[in-house]
Amino acid sequence: MGYGLIILSVGLTYSVLTIVSGRCLARRKGYGFSFTIACLQCISIPFGTILGIVTINILLRDSVRMLYRSDQQ
Repeated sequence: MGYGLIILSVGLTYSVLTIVSGRCLARRKGYGFSFTIACLQCISIPFGTILGIVTINILLRDSVRMLYRSDQQ
C-alpha cells in the first residue's frame, strides 16, 4: 500500500506541474519552468514525448523568447 501511495502522489504531482506549466505558457511567464516540464514530458511515451518535443521546439524560437522578454518588463 505504501508503494501505491508513493506512485499516486508522484503521478498527481506530475499532473499538477503539467497543468501549471500550461498556464504559464498561456501567460508567457516562467520560461525556464515550462522548458523543464517540457523536457520531463518526453519521458511519457508516446503522447508526452510528442508534446514535449513540440513544446521545446516552440520555446526555442527567437520570436517566442522575445515574447517572454517583452512580457517581463
